[in-house]
Amino acid sequence: MQVEQPMQVEQPSIVPIGPFALQHEVFPVDDLDQYSIQQGMELIYSSNIKPLLDYLQSGAFDRTTIKFMNAYSVVVHFAERKWTNPSGGVDSLMGLYKKTVKDFCRGMRERLSQWTGPASTHALVAGFTDEWQKFSILVYWMQKLFAYLDRCKNKSEKSNLYQVAMAQFKMNLYDHLKVKLQEALIAEIDRERDGAEVVRETLRSVTEMFKAVADPGVSVKRGENCLVWLQKEKGLYFCDFEEHFLDASATYYDRTSAQWLQRMTCPQYIQRADRALEEERGRVFYLDASTIEKLYERCRRELIIKRAGDLSTMETGALMMFENKQMDDLSLLYKLFKGEPEAIHELCKIMKPYCTARMEAHLKEEKTVDFITGLQKTMADLQEMIDTCFPNDQVFEKAHTDALENTINYDQKCARLLAVYCNQCMNNSNEFGKKSEEEVGAFVNDILRVFKHVKDKDIFHNTYKESMTKRVLEKKIYNEFAERLMVEKIVELVGKGHCSNLYVILEDLEAVKNEHREFMGTDHARQLPRNQDIAVTVLKSNSWPQKPDAWELHPGPAFGPLMEAYSAFYKAKYNGRKLVWLFNHGFAELFCTRNAYPKRDFKVLVPTYLAMLLYCFNSQGVDELSLAALCEATGIGETEAIRLLVSLTQMENQNLLVKDRQGAGCDGSTKFKVNSQFLAPRKFFDIKLGKQKAGPSEAPKDVKAELGAADMASRKQVLEAAIVKVMKERRAVSYNDLFAELVKNVDLFKPNSQMIKTSIHTLMEREYIQRDDQDMSRYIYIP
Repeated sequence: MQVEQPMQVEQPSIVPIGPFALQHEVFPVDDLDQYSIQQGMELIYSSNIKPLLDYLQSGAFDRTTIKFMNAYSVVVHFAERKWTNPSGGVDSLMGLYKKTVKDFCRGMRERLSQWTGPASTHALVAGFTDEWQKFSILVYWMQKLFAYLDRCKNKSEKSNLYQVAMAQFKMNLYDHLKVKLQEALIAEIDRERDGAEVVRETLRSVTEMFKAVADPGVSVKRGENCLVWLQKEKGLYFCDFEEHFLDASATYYDRTSAQWLQRMTCPQYIQRADRALEEERGRVFYLDASTIEKLYERCRRELIIKRAGDLSTMETGALMMFENKQMDDLSLLYKLFKGEPEAIHELCKIMKPYCTARMEAHLKEEKTVDFITGLQKTMADLQEMIDTCFPNDQVFEKAHTDALENTINYDQKCARLLAVYCNQCMNNSNEFGKKSEEEVGAFVNDILRVFKHVKDKDIFHNTYKESMTKRVLEKKIYNEFAERLMVEKIVELVGKGHCSNLYVILEDLEAVKNEHREFMGTDHARQLPRNQDIAVTVLKSNSWPQKPDAWELHPGPAFGPLMEAYSAFYKAKYNGRKLVWLFNHGFAELFCTRNAYPKRDFKVLVPTYLAMLLYCFNSQGVDELSLAALCEATGIGETEAIRLLVSLTQMENQNLLVKDRQGAGCDGSTKFKVNSQFLAPRKFFDIKLGKQKAGPSEAPKDVKAELGAADMASRKQVLEAAIVKVMKERRAVSYNDLFAELVKNVDLFKPNSQMIKTSIHTLMEREYIQRDDQDMSRYIYIP
């Protein structure tokens, strides 16, 4: 609403007031004493109120500052003047004030009553805006004219001039037109929602009126370009408008959302709904700020929450978004669902089977590398989706984790293959040996992302320990930093108590290097036969999973002196220790001369068993040897000897040995001899041996097989130790509490009820615990 500019001072003019014509700039108090109350009221009305009313009607304001001062002086004089009735002057002035406002409000009501019916809502709102601006100007200037009354009014009169004006407005206009104005305002907002252009300033005028009516702290102040109504408690806005408006908005969007669902896809619907909700926030321009959040939630409930089931299950809904990786649409859907458990639950019901299906697809992979790398990629994709679309939401994190763990822990396949994959990567000298520390860190982190979800951590640990031992013994530690980092990370997740033997392996690896340097500096090493050397890896017997040889071997003249020299050195350094030689994990580098292979001298790397067998051909006058003779000379079992020797007769290009019969079959009478026509492909190479085939009663090793006896024994030991620990701390505990403690504290695997009951029974037999005589489901620790 426009505010009148400050009035310019004009020359004194004659203002007719009843029968008098006053020509004074300021009335002397003595002159005013001769006027009656009626004459004073006429003076105020004619000099200030009537010009103001004429201005509001025509736009021309014939009033000067001098006239205003004259009228204000009359108000002050008549308010302070002693009358027969002590309050006569104040009452008369207040009566003039009320009558002026009352008559103006009735005129407003008559002018606005011409717009009736649904088609005239726009005209009614626009017309009311114009009338409200005029009413604001009237109240503003009337308060300035009669401001002295607020200081000298009766003590019984608690309302100020603004409140008196609004009381007249309420009685003479608001109570008659509030329903029409309420309906018209809601209709205009609905028109704006439908895309029609509306003048928002007109809507703000109506809401401003609702907030001003009956407000105890209402007042009008001059703004930069308009008059502003100030409120303390928002008047009748909440009860007479907001409640009806929120209900009408819910009805509007209930109807509209049904129409949108019929003609839109899910992405189109949520984009349109999001835009509509943002538009509702924009209504803060003409609504009270406290209404916006209520309005947003009511509209969101109609547009999103009530439609959550349809949006999740429709053909173009959440499942299609997951399958097509529509990240933006999923993020928007989550934004709209957020904070509503039921809606979030509907979305999780779609996401969890989707995650499970993607994980299960990798269970069909036959190759270890394909299985683990595919699993890692899928996990990374799903985690990226969770982080992007559902950031920091524990509900979706849990649904994703449950789907992942239920899939990869279906059996022991993932735990075993993860360890096998680690070994395959670390055995690759060309790639893994050249990795930087950053690349190694990334590799280890990728492994751990899978490992931390594996329940059978003991299976991984045992498999990884065996492969790590083999790498150490075969001198295939191509990246020691990676080995140590992997062990550190495994210990962080499982605990040092369960993985201390991995640290022992690393310590032995470092000790081997130092002991070899010491050995080479002793007389024992200097007394070794010419062109012979030995490198020994000494293992702590309680930490390494390797077993000694199954046969009583005969090292022979090639290995005997070497073993004696190192044994003498070791016993001299460590008094009381005993060495047990493990030939099944050793390797030997043999130098083959032209005496046996005339075409070329070469070196070949072979297992120790095979080196012992080949060394038998160095005997004088021996051209060929039978399998039985070779086994007797070395002590190696016949099955293992066949595997090793046949590998040398079935090489890719040429055979190092030849046998006296065709085919792969062998027995004790089969004879082998050196192939003098063999031409080495290089001066140094190693021989890849064939794997031993399973016998008629042996089944091939399957990663999906049930736990072996060693695994079960290890689990039983861990579980019994955990039970004893809990019983020592609690002294007495029920079965349910004990079960919960074990599930919580056992990290290596997930114990089931049968395993726990078996372990409890064993401990009872060994008199570690006993049942409570009063409660058979309660156990007591026996000190």
